[in-house]
Amino acid sequence: MKRILFAVSLFWGLFLLMSCEKETPVEEKTYYDFIIEDYTTLVSNYPDAKDNFIEARFVLNKPVSEATSSELKAESLMTICYYWKDGESHIFTMTRDFTTGETQMDYYTADSPWLGDMHIPESEMATLSVSLEKAIENAKNDPEASGSDGLNSAYITLRKPLWPVWENPQFVFGGSAGRSKHVFVDSKTGAVTSLEMPAESGSTIGYLVDDYNTLLDLYWGNEILGFKLDLGHHMMQVQYTLNAPVNSVKAGELYPMDVTYVFFVPAYGDVTSDYVVRGMRDFIHGSVDDLTTEAEVVTKPWTGDKVIAPEYMDEVMSVEDAVYTLKLSNVTATDTPYVILHLPETPSFENPQYEFLGEKTGSVYVDAVTGEITQKQ
Repeated sequence: MKRILFAVSLFWGLFLLMSCEKETPVEEKTYYDFIIEDYTTLVSNYPDAKDNFIEARFVLNKPVSEATSSELKAESLMTICYYWKDGESHIFTMTRDFTTGETQMDYYTADSPWLGDMHIPESEMATLSVSLEKAIENAKNDPEASGSDGLNSAYITLRKPLWPVWENPQFVFGGSAGRSKHVFVDSKTGAVTSLEMPAESGSTIGYLVDDYNTLLDLYWGNEILGFKLDLGHHMMQVQYTLNAPVNSVKAGELYPMDVTYVFFVPAYGDVTSDYVVRGMRDFIHGSVDDLTTEAEVVTKPWTGDKVIAPEYMDEVMSVEDAVYTLKLSNVTATDTPYVILHLPETPSFENPQYEFLGEKTGSVYVDAVTGEITQKQ
């Protein structure tokens, strides 16, 4: 009798255990879980990374505005820790490829401080309850955010910007300087904020937008050549000269001295010749209104570059931001003061690039929209 009761009890015990297992499914990891996992791995390998979390950068499979929330997936994640000590930035990164499952950990130093972000200590990280998935959903459901250009990006970064001032870390969508709207989702409350942050007047990115439009007006509306010449879809390069070779001083000591905007307009309609048009500005000695221009007839087509489409005028970062991006990377800075914003045909890129020209060091490309760095082979 005791054996029968034991067998029955064992049966019901196993049944209840199986029932409990069915009622308690294993939760899938969120993208925030991966941030914590990669941060923990960094700290276990580099104890100095502890409490020095600064950013988590996601690259999605599509721009947020072009797909539903369920279709949007992260292709990669870079978790970054940073601190400044004895005149050097110490930077720890963990890069995760969600397609292959591979991860890569790196540590390097740079001679320029990290600007624009506050540290997010572990005590604050533990209070965050909104993951990337929820941030995307909230942003797409927000009428102001979804109706703006602020979601036209596949890049989202979890960070705590120094400006604007935020109580909690934010998921920052896109973030290029020229967007009409910049979208933020609070990682603790889920609140969506859309802000207008136009480029500061007098900054290089402000000059880029204003000078571009001024040159279009001069050659089309004002007909300074005696006929209408349309520069609108013909910008080829923006050429900057810095005050020193990039590898010779810290990022905070580098600044642009002058810029030349270059357009190539092939013959069309009543315009029977090909034209190269240049706009020049001296940032050191010139005033806001000191934009000069020249045009010349050329007999050879432009080669080597694709056109920088007009919509990129509101998308690209400033040359100052490109300098900081390069100086804070683990790529060797170049040995000349020359930087060209262009879209080279070879190698092929999706977005315009800031090409830092080098002689002995070789050139480096900084993606003017994403900040991705490519070293020229």
